[in-house]
Amino acid sequence: MFRFRWVDCQLRILEGCITPNAVRAALRELPRDLDSIYLRILDTIPERQRQYVRRAMNWLAFSAEPLTLGQLAEAIVIEYDVNKYGEDPETLFDPESLMSICPSLISFEEVRDDKYFSLESRRLRLAHSSVKEYLISERIAQGPCAYYHISEDKANLLMGHACLSRILQHSAQGIILEKKIEETSFLYHSARYWFRYIGAIEDTAPTPVSDAASKVLKLGQCWLDIYDPDQPPQRALSGTRVYSSAIYYSSLLNLVTCCKLLLYRGDAVNLNSRGGQYGNALQAAAAAGNESVVQLLLEHGAEANAEGGDYGNALQAGARAGSERVVCLLLERGADVNAQGGFYGNALQAAAQGGNESLVHLLLERRAEVNSHGGQYGNALQAAAQAGNESIFRLLLECGAE
Repeated sequence: MFRFRWVDCQLRILEGCITPNAVRAALRELPRDLDSIYLRILDTIPERQRQYVRRAMNWLAFSAEPLTLGQLAEAIVIEYDVNKYGEDPETLFDPESLMSICPSLISFEEVRDDKYFSLESRRLRLAHSSVKEYLISERIAQGPCAYYHISEDKANLLMGHACLSRILQHSAQGIILEKKIEETSFLYHSARYWFRYIGAIEDTAPTPVSDAASKVLKLGQCWLDIYDPDQPPQRALSGTRVYSSAIYYSSLLNLVTCCKLLLYRGDAVNLNSRGGQYGNALQAAAAAGNESVVQLLLEHGAEANAEGGDYGNALQAGARAGSERVVCLLLERGADVNAQGGFYGNALQAAAQGGNESLVHLLLERRAEVNSHGGQYGNALQAAAQAGNESIFRLLLECGAE
């Protein structure tokens, strides 16, 4: 595969030759391997364009989803400075110029029918897997083009910063959305993925980055109207929507540092306030299996038996997530093992349907009622049967299930 790629790159080099003598000269100077070809391409990029190419390589190598040409053109002009957010970026004079800077490194994804896609709405990718392999390797890091060396952590920091900056810029403009944002816009990408990029590097992110993330969480409607991670399918705007708190979303998204900042700075006054798909911040964290956040919330006064939300209570949410550690934390803080309500009726039924046998053991040891009725499947035995969990089914029978 790499040999075909090598030949393709050589042919691209020869494309610029317009006379037989030029071809012969180029043949004598052709790089002998892919590393040499990529080094040659990068080394010829004009100085004034280098920062844009490096940013583009980070996005193309590590973005959560492929960007369109228009998105990438907007993303790479955002000045990377962890101390600055929300400033109006410059714009590329011509987005298509990206393709002319390093055509052998970037290509468009294939689409079924080009006529239905404008150039700026076509999605981009690195031209070959060997491009990413080279850019993240120690070979480039130790060579003359070390400037272009990339890593996943640095890319997540750069991408997270750009997304936060774009959302805060949108907030500063005070624009009220009257229709949903196009999914091909960079603003939509920013709202959809900023928390994934920041979450990946949260432990090592500079303080200004965490501050900016907390600020976005507190914006509420400004970014949730664009994309609400609590209700992903709901894109359309609605005047009747109720927005949950910043601590709710930071708990749901497992943004531990943001949770700490919100709690320590007094921005999460009522941890037990109701709202959102999961009813409260503790249940949201438990449903996602976010152990560190669950522990943090409990330490700051979250009620282990608070009711509401899809699962009725945090214990049932943790049981459905299959997280033994979350369940143990909640039980240690007084969660009622037989609390009723929610989709599954009780924690035992949720665990039985989820298929975690050791968790079912744990709940039974903590005196969960094996024949408790309610919920989607009526009782734990029927939940296990519906899920095809034979070992859990037998365990429940041994413990007196009827």
